[in-house]
Amino acid sequence: MSKPEGQVEFAVNQQASIFPNPTQGKVEIHLASEEAHQTTVQVFDMSGRLVQTVQAQHEPGSQVMQLDLSALANGMYHLHVKFDNTLILTEKLSKSN
Repeated sequence: MSKPEGQVEFAVNQQASIFPNPTQGKVEIHLASEEAHQTTVQVFDMSGRLVQTVQAQHEPGSQVMQLDLSALANGMYHLHVKFDNTLILTEKLSKSN
């Protein structure tokens, strides 16, 4: 069975998806995992410069992280989502007003 675009399922029953894309600034990152973990979201501009980092502790189950990109310039960004120190999702994100 295929997953919706932007959603990835992992061998240890972890899922992550980012919505909306493109965005005007506010982004929701939907997470699901059977284990507790430290979640880190890193936002990179297209030159590879880290422009924002958000961390949160998550318990098992489904959770939603809010990410506010409204202070960033319009353009394309790379989002990296990590559970503990394991990269689980990379996605290009378009931001425009």
